[in-house]
Amino acid sequence: MQSVGEKLSKARLEKNVSLDEVYKQTKIYPRVLEALEQDRAHNFLSFIYIKGFLKSYARYLGLDGEKLLKEYIDSREVETPALPEVIIEKKGRFFSRINFFPILRIGLAVLLAFGLLFYFRYVMKNISTVDKKVQIKKAEPEVKVAPAAKVKAKDLVLEVKTLDTCWMRVKTDNRAVFEKTLAKGRSERWRAREKIELRIGRPEAIEVFLNGKRIDLKKAQVKRSLVITQKGIKGR
Repeated sequence: MQSVGEKLSKARLEKNVSLDEVYKQTKIYPRVLEALEQDRAHNFLSFIYIKGFLKSYARYLGLDGEKLLKEYIDSREVETPALPEVIIEKKGRFFSRINFFPILRIGLAVLLAFGLLFYFRYVMKNISTVDKKVQIKKAEPEVKVAPAAKVKAKDLVLEVKTLDTCWMRVKTDNRAVFEKTLAKGRSERWRAREKIELRIGRPEAIEVFLNGKRIDLKKAQVKRSLVITQKGIKGR
C-alpha cells in the first residue's frame, strides 16, 4: 500500500511538473514539498502546518486532500511509539509512576508552533516583497478637508521637492506618469489639465507646490495621497 508521500510524488510525476513549478503555484517551499513526498515533514514541522501544506499540495495535484490527511493521521498514530514511564525517588520514598513525556512533548510543541509562526510570517513577508512587490491595498476612508482656494490657472502645475528619501506615484488626468523613490534634495514637476493625483510614502519627507504656491500637507490632512483638481485640493 502506498504511503501519503508516495501518492503525492506519483501524482506530481504524472502531472509532469517539478517541485519549483509547484512552489510557484502554491507558494509551498520545495524543501517542504520534498519532505511531504518523503513522509518526513513531521521531523521539522508541527501538525498544524503539515495539515495546511498537505491539503494545498493535494488540491493542486487534483487529489482528495481530506482523504490524504486522514491517511496521514492514521499512519502517524500507528508509528507513534509508546512513551516510557519515569519513576521519581525522593527522600528514600518512591512516588507513584508519573509519565512526564506527554507534558514535555506539549511544551516543546507549543514552543515549536510559536517559532514556526514567527518564521513563516517573516518568510511570507519577504516573498511578497520579492515576488513583484505585491501590495495589499486597504480601503482608506476619505478625509474631509477644509475648502481650499480654487486654482485659477488654466493648467495644474505640481512640483515636489524631497527633504528626505521618499517614494511617490503620480497620475495626471487619470494616466500614470511617474512611480519612483526619490533621494533627498531632488525635485520633479508635472502638468495636467483637469486632475493630478499624488500618492506619497512619507508626506513629512516632501514639500509640494501647486502653480508656485506651497501646499500645507498637514493642514490639508494628507496621510497617503493628495488629489488636485480645478475645483480644489483634497487630502486622504
